[in-house]
Amino acid sequence: MKIDNINQEEAIKLIYVNKIPNKTKINGKKTFIELSIEQNDIDNLKLEISNSITKDLPPKPKFNIKLLLSGLNLTRMDINGYHTNPEFEKEIYSEILDDIYEEKTRDKMQKIMKLMEKYSEYIFKKDDYHIHFYINLSYIKEDIWAFPIHIFNINKSENIIDNIREFCQEFNIKLSNNNLSNLNHLKGISNEH
Repeated sequence: MKIDNINQEEAIKLIYVNKIPNKTKINGKKTFIELSIEQNDIDNLKLEISNSITKDLPPKPKFNIKLLLSGLNLTRMDINGYHTNPEFEKEIYSEILDDIYEEKTRDKMQKIMKLMEKYSEYIFKKDDYHIHFYINLSYIKEDIWAFPIHIFNINKSENIIDNIREFCQEFNIKLSNNNLSNLNHLKGISNEH
């Protein structure tokens, strides 16, 4: 099943459901790991790890670790990237809850909304690792909101493999040692100066 559009409840479920890695593909500065979910026929669910160089002086490696569904960012960790959150407007964002019916999922979204309020207009500097989270409102970019990584039980590390491992643990991507060994090409790239 290919998904072009996803509501908030479906997104939260996909972010937190157990995901099993399949094939790994390296394409230049991007590594893709196809993911599957038991008893589900969702196509195009992937973990993408990309690296580039910042435009700062001195330049630093920049990484993105993304959980993607058909190219749609469900969640993304930015390492050495800047970001500014929008203003939180409770009356606008509260409409998201109207389409969430499962109590467990609704509780998760309410926690996210409290974070949105707390981090309204928050500015992440280059060294502030942060996690973007899918928010489904038609008139905003779906991954415009970000939060500090410590909220998601992820520690800042100079080792990209540690960052990937913790991201995957938090969002239930069951990487094996074999999957991690496929990422050895990233080991020599430090997140710091």
